[in-house]
Amino acid sequence: MREYQAKMAASIYRTGSDLLAKRSLRAFSTSTVATQREGGSPTATKDRSHKTQDKQDEPKSVFVPRTSFDPVQVSTSNFTHFHREFLKKGMSMHPHLTLELRDARAPLSTGNVLLSNSFSSAIGSDRLYLYSKSDASLLDDETLKQWHPQGNYLQIDCRSRQAAVKIMKYAATVFQKIDPPPPVGFNMLICGMPNVGKSTLVNTMRRLVVEKTSDWKMQGKKRSVAPVGQQAGVTRALSNRIKVCDSPNIFVFDSPGLFMPSIANSETMIKLALLKCIKESLVDPIVQADYLLYALNRDDPKSYRYLCPPTNDINDVLYALRRKWRTPPEQDAGTALRWINEWVSGKKGKVMLDAATPEAFDDYNQKESERMRSWMVKFQQRGKEKGGNRASKIFRA
Repeated sequence: MREYQAKMAASIYRTGSDLLAKRSLRAFSTSTVATQREGGSPTATKDRSHKTQDKQDEPKSVFVPRTSFDPVQVSTSNFTHFHREFLKKGMSMHPHLTLELRDARAPLSTGNVLLSNSFSSAIGSDRLYLYSKSDASLLDDETLKQWHPQGNYLQIDCRSRQAAVKIMKYAATVFQKIDPPPPVGFNMLICGMPNVGKSTLVNTMRRLVVEKTSDWKMQGKKRSVAPVGQQAGVTRALSNRIKVCDSPNIFVFDSPGLFMPSIANSETMIKLALLKCIKESLVDPIVQADYLLYALNRDDPKSYRYLCPPTNDINDVLYALRRKWRTPPEQDAGTALRWINEWVSGKKGKVMLDAATPEAFDDYNQKESERMRSWMVKFQQRGKEKGGNRASKIFRA
């Protein structure tokens, strides 16, 4: 019996050893075949791992964005005829408060030094800077505090009721300083570049007085009194007085978009085209997209990583967009405009077209003021040649 048990135990041991040996052989064969399929031996696999480690140890190339935008031939426009009519009527209104709207995505390029240097000085009007579309801009409040140490600024959404209330409170503060109070009401003039939100803001302020009144005649009136649109040039002339507050009586005038008499350079024209302050057709869409790429790289090169790695070449971006949207190269202009609209609308993130540094505001105003003085001298000389001093009639400092 004991001999039988010993034989059975020996047999089981041999069987188990054979199974283990077979499993080991099978595992070795599988790993060998897998290695051969990958194209080498285990030694080659080790070599590849060493090569991969060497590649990881190699220094990666660092992306360096452009420090300046290459000059592009873009024709600049002259807008002298807009100023003649605006300043003539605007001064006759004698507004107590001037609201200057600027686009927060280009807070310098959408400004107008004539509104502060000539217009406001001539009529003695207080001024409030309003930065619209701030939800799509990288402009921060700390920078604005350094630009306007007197605190005469607001970041607003022109469609927001809260923004209209803040403006009314500021206007009421200015109204209280007037002694004696104006007998026919407090007048405000809204001015700024085309398509920065002037008419939209007028309609928002108008809704405040309509909501508060209980007069059925007033309730029946249209709440929107100023025409609005997505393109520049919807408002063509100064509006009549529009009542926006009952206590105190505050009225507002809407105005057409007011440019500088001449655009400073091609780069400013590109910025205005990106924001639809001028017609898009005045600047090639590919050039606009290239400038947007330059601005994005300046602030955050990773902002468009969903498309391609950081690049200074707009063709790389267009190639990635063609693959994403499956559009042919012949439609690159439309592809560029579609990409631009995604960014300027705030859908893809915030953007800043101007270099909004703390010292940029004073530097920009100084350069533009010097340029305007030089322009006015030339304009005056041309006026004398034609029998009149047109500059002194249009711009009264």
